[in-house]
Amino acid sequence: MKLLRMAAATVLTMAGPAALGIVAQTEKPLAFEVASIKPVPPPPPGKYFFRIPSSATDGISGNRFTIRMVSLRDLIATAHNVQDFQISETPPWASGASPDRYNIEAKGEGDAPLTTPHVRLMLQSLLADRFQLRLHHGTKELPVYNLVAGKNGSKLKEVSPGTKPPTAAGGGTLTRATLSAIIQLIGAGLDRPVVDKTGLPDALYEFPWDGSELIQEIRTAGKPAPSIFSMVQDQLGLKLEARTGPVVILVIDSAEKPSAN
Repeated sequence: MKLLRMAAATVLTMAGPAALGIVAQTEKPLAFEVASIKPVPPPPPGKYFFRIPSSATDGISGNRFTIRMVSLRDLIATAHNVQDFQISETPPWASGASPDRYNIEAKGEGDAPLTTPHVRLMLQSLLADRFQLRLHHGTKELPVYNLVAGKNGSKLKEVSPGTKPPTAAGGGTLTRATLSAIIQLIGAGLDRPVVDKTGLPDALYEFPWDGSELIQEIRTAGKPAPSIFSMVQDQLGLKLEARTGPVVILVIDSAEKPSAN
């Protein structure tokens, strides 16, 4: 499901630095064997860049990684698995509104297929080396959504991992997902983090979710997608409540434009 891939790029973070992809390493940091960074020509006068956010997974093909038309802010979000609102103090040239965009093509060492966690760490090394990016993490009180059980209780049905999926109407099979994955998917349609207040275990659930309407809304109107609230309530028996809470953020200390190659 495409929305599941989108959710991979969207972080719902109330946790510490490990959730932001800032990993303490005792060995040499993972890095691409080779990487090409090329500036994208600015759009014609009166035109603007428009890029649908994607996850690191979308750009992986074997031992190669490609990402296009990205600002530095986009790259930071992808590398550290955070949402845009979790990035603070970005230089003007590095923001999503800036015409400074880049195409990046990179290759991992050897022939082994790249994985999303490895690509994120490799991107972090690339940003530190080629963009001279320096950052630190902090905490800020921001708007959030608390995910709670609805008036009539959750509609999610817990299943054991080995249970054969039932056949859904129309001949398809119902989707299954853990609660944490479901929360990530919900967050793909929102403009703020989601905090789990359901009281449900992070188990495997039947997940009858049709995200086609949601994807179209995000493409045309941005976030939050209007239908996300009714979908959460009607399909899952849950509810999103607007609140404020502590959110882990990335603060940009310094960055430089890379030399083209």
